[in-house]
Amino acid sequence: MININLQIIEECKSTNESLIKLAKEGYPEGYSLLSINQTCGRGTRKKKWISISGNLFLSTLIRPNVEITKLSQISIIFGLSLFQFINSLGLNKKQIKIKWPNDILIESKKVSGVLVERFENFCVIGVGLNINSHPSEDNTGIKSTCLSNYINTSDFKLSMLSSKLLEFFYKNYNIWLSNFLNPFLNQINSNLAFLNNEVNFNYGKIIKSGKIIGINSDGNLKILLNNNNHLYLTSSEAILNTGVICS
Repeated sequence: MININLQIIEECKSTNESLIKLAKEGYPEGYSLLSINQTCGRGTRKKKWISISGNLFLSTLIRPNVEITKLSQISIIFGLSLFQFINSLGLNKKQIKIKWPNDILIESKKVSGVLVERFENFCVIGVGLNINSHPSEDNTGIKSTCLSNYINTSDFKLSMLSSKLLEFFYKNYNIWLSNFLNPFLNQINSNLAFLNNEVNFNYGKIIKSGKIIGINSDGNLKILLNNNNHLYLTSSEAILNTGVICS
């Protein structure tokens, strides 16, 4: 059983950056950092995560002993855990969708971001969750939102929220270590954003179009092309709400 050890710090540049340093010193799996303030948050593909005070900035350390080809699934498992956690707070489930691979949308607006950084013998997973405020849009042009637009967050404590989110994740993570994505596919696909919608996407330097069918057991996004062939996208980031998927 993995021991979740949540440490709270007042401020850091990046919770991922701070935890990576500790991981290299040998800190154990389950060690997690919650920072009240984050001055230089990082997103995927070297984008900046806008860290507004009062929101949640959390990173956790894992040391999965699995084939390297399976590690890309970690971001999907964390995205599902984040979906389950937000749903447990009392939002209308129909409002919440998983934007492959790990963003959470509420009414098609982005409420969170996840960054997974992999190293030789560990991974650090960072999450930013908009609780009480949000930027107008993220760096991809997607509109943003926060939980307080939908539920009363006045009594929320960042430490409590972090502990609960980590419980969801580590429960799923323990299952994933033995069974990988198969036990989770139905729940992910039934809550996938833009499912059965036509989208345009970049494939190399070619723009293609097709319908999102779901994800497969490897975590790849399955697209039904206009010629009735299937294509599996392995991108770590998809821009779906604008009609473009970047692979």
